[in-house]
Amino acid sequence: MASNKSASPNKFLLLLIPVLALSTIWGIKTLAGSTKTSEATAAIASSQSATAKLSPEMMTELQKPLTEAVEELEGGDFAKPKREYAEWKETWKAQEAAFKQQSPAAYDKVEQAYREVEASLINSPNPDKEKSIDAFKSLIAAIQSAQ
Repeated sequence: MASNKSASPNKFLLLLIPVLALSTIWGIKTLAGSTKTSEATAAIASSQSATAKLSPEMMTELQKPLTEAVEELEGGDFAKPKREYAEWKETWKAQEAAFKQQSPAAYDKVEQAYREVEASLINSPNPDKEKSIDAFKSLIAAIQSAQ
């Protein structure tokens, strides 16, 4: 009778092993399938945003706050240009991928030019009016170079 009791757990294990193996395989396939699905979704989204062309309206939207910042700087105001730059930066973040796809060279110029704006006005404790104006104008020219 003792051998009967020990045989019973063995039978249970023999039945349980295939079930565990199948569930593990199914789980791995499901995980791999969800990874492939999320990769495909990301690739589609990336290609859609990357192939989008910058419209004339978007080019205007990118330049408008910068042009206003130049006018305010010429008037001696340093606070409003910082707000205009923050507005521009949000628009830039939304359009950066499309801009880079359309014109990689202009994208590099914009990246360099906005760092100049940040150095001359945004991060400077004592901003220089002329350097700030020049930096904003360089940023506008960099954006225009994509057209």
